[in-house]
Amino acid sequence: MKKSHVKLKTISDVNRLLGRLINEVRNGEIEANVASKIAYIANVLIGGLKDGAIEDRLAKLEKLVEEIKK
Repeated sequence: MKKSHVKLKTISDVNRLLGRLINEVRNGEIEANVASKIAYIANVLIGGLKDGAIEDRLAKLEKLVEEIKK
């Protein structure tokens, strides 16, 4: 199993990781139980990325509303 660092800054990045992980399990390059743990953490990360995106959008909307009120 080769070790590499993957930037996981977007949901697309995490999805690519999950796709690669699936292929590695299917090719016998990584054990399914290890892949399962990584997939769990990846799904937690996806949740955090979604929450962060919603917070950013909300902040922009709040700023816009404040500007309109002025």
